[in-house]
Amino acid sequence: MKRILFLFSSCLLVGELSAQALDSLKLSPVPSAQEITNAFVSAGRGRLNPFIVLPAIIAKGDQSVPALSTVLSSDSIAQIIQYQIQQIGSVIDSTSARKVTVDTLKPNKLYAVMALEGIGSGAAYAVLLVAAQSNPNLNVRGFALNALACTYHNGTILARFTPGKEVVHLFLNNVDDTTKVAYLHRSFGQIAREGLINWTGWDMGEPQGKNSLVVVPLQPQPMLLSAYRELWWQSNASSLKWSGQTGRFSTQ
Repeated sequence: MKRILFLFSSCLLVGELSAQALDSLKLSPVPSAQEITNAFVSAGRGRLNPFIVLPAIIAKGDQSVPALSTVLSSDSIAQIIQYQIQQIGSVIDSTSARKVTVDTLKPNKLYAVMALEGIGSGAAYAVLLVAAQSNPNLNVRGFALNALACTYHNGTILARFTPGKEVVHLFLNNVDDTTKVAYLHRSFGQIAREGLINWTGWDMGEPQGKNSLVVVPLQPQPMLLSAYRELWWQSNASSLKWSGQTGRFSTQ
């Protein structure tokens, strides 16, 4: 039996999966977006166990990243799914497949974020950063932000890649957002503030709304509202450096 460990959404999930179970998906050496979408749709419909699907995709490492990026960025399911979807022991005919809509796929995009979270590489990090910045699906953005705030900070040193400083900008842009993320029971602001503690050591407390005072180290005055945080970013981004020793960004 093969033990697979996941750090998803700040929870530790342990799956005991046999090599035979992992092989049952028969993914290509470089999985296509179509293959991955088929697997996610089947997991979403209960035909496949997500904790068989996810380890199989994660096991491909960076070979899965381009397809996962396509899954996250695609607006139309027709771009990446065929009308005849072959699954383990079953075939969805064209009539049934046409009933699969973009809305059906949206919840399964969270699986793509989880897979990228599990891969833990520089390439996966870059895709998650884009998803957290601009994905049109609110919960996809929240899950990606959470992955960057927690799991990716924990794994960055082990992964031996230099993270992009844009992640700090991302957290600064979200610190006062009180929008709740489904399933995580936390707001964007709470996640972003945890991310700033992990990545920089800056503790901004709990989100207080759009009029909150935000104090950033190395600044002589409190920064008010997002415009001031953006001014700080524009003035200091070039001097912000990552330290593998401390596991944090700093301007020193």
